[in-house]
Amino acid sequence: RSREPGSPHFAGSATTMADMSRNLIEWFDMTLEQVVILARSNPLRLLGDSNLPAPGDAAELVTWRNGPDGLRVHQARVGPWRIAGHA
Repeated sequence: RSREPGSPHFAGSATTMADMSRNLIEWFDMTLEQVVILARSNPLRLLGDSNLPAPGDAAELVTWRNGPDGLRVHQARVGPWRIAGHA
């Protein structure tokens, strides 16, 4: 948990999206497709964007890989830059 300094209110989460995604898959037996819908599609709908990108589209920003310790972010794309995730 993260708290706003000097306040009893929560400031957000100290957990990464990759960790939360793995937890949903492991704890609730969700598929990666279900987790992606929760993590990507629902926020877009909340913002009023009905043009949801399909996996593989240019708007797809994260590449996931299944490793020996579970699902990991392999690479993320931010504009023209590609950022390597866990090996």
